[in-house]
Amino acid sequence: MASVYGATKERFYEPLWDQSYEFEKSDLEHDSMLQSGRVDVCDSTALLQAVVFVEDAVKYRSINHKIDPVSLWYYRLYYSKPVQWLVYAAITVIHLLAFFERPSSLTWSSDPYYRGVPTEVPCWLIASLEFLCLAVFVVDVLLKIYLIGRKQLWKTKWLIAYVVIVSFSLGDWCVTVVSSCSYSYRFRRILRPFFLLQNSSLMKKTMRSIKNTVPKVLSVLCMVMLHVFIFSVCGMILFPKHPEAIHKVEEP
Repeated sequence: MASVYGATKERFYEPLWDQSYEFEKSDLEHDSMLQSGRVDVCDSTALLQAVVFVEDAVKYRSINHKIDPVSLWYYRLYYSKPVQWLVYAAITVIHLLAFFERPSSLTWSSDPYYRGVPTEVPCWLIASLEFLCLAVFVVDVLLKIYLIGRKQLWKTKWLIAYVVIVSFSLGDWCVTVVSSCSYSYRFRRILRPFFLLQNSSLMKKTMRSIKNTVPKVLSVLCMVMLHVFIFSVCGMILFPKHPEAIHKVEEP
C-alpha cells in the first residue's frame, strides 16, 4: 500500500517539476538572448507598433495605416518635426503669395495720397515659389497614400479631395506659366485654404462639428423666419394704415 502511494505521489509531482524546469530554462534562454544583444524581429516590430499606436493616441491621429516595419519607419519620419515644419512652411508661403501676385495693391504706405505704385514681384519668382510649395504637397499626398494604402484611400474623403485639389492647382499653374502670367483667372487661389484645413486635425474636427450643427441651426433659423413672417402679416392685417395718412404721405 505504501509503495502504491509513493508511486502515485511521484507521478503527481513529476509534471510540476518538469514544467518549472521548462519555465526556468526559457527564462534563462531569454535572458541570454537579451544579454547577447540578439532581439527577435517580431518583438522589435511589436514594440514599434506599440510606440506608434501610443503616439497616435496622444496626438489624436488616425490608426488606419500600414503597420509593417518599413511603413512605420516612414510614418514616424513623416510626423517628425522637420517634415511637419516643412509642410507648414509651404502652406504659409503659398498663402502669402496672394499679397504679391497680380493684381496686387501692396504698397509701402496705407495713405491713399502717398501710396505710390504697387510693388510688383517678378512672375518667375512667384511661379517658382508656388511650384516648390506644390511639389511639397505632391510628396505629402503621395506619402500619405503609401502609408494608408489604396483601399483606405477611397474611404478617406479628405485625402481624395487633397489629390483633386493638388492636381487642379498644378494644372492651373501650368496654364499660368505657359501664358507668361498674363492669364489673370487663377482659380487655384480659392482652393488654397483647403491646404490649411487638410493638415490640421483640429480644423477637420471644427468643420465636422459645423457640418453636424448646420442642419439643426438652419431648421431653427427657418422657424424664426417663418414666425417673423406670420406675425408681420398679422400685424399688417390688424393694424393697417389709415387712408388719410396714406394720402398725406403721398402728397409732396
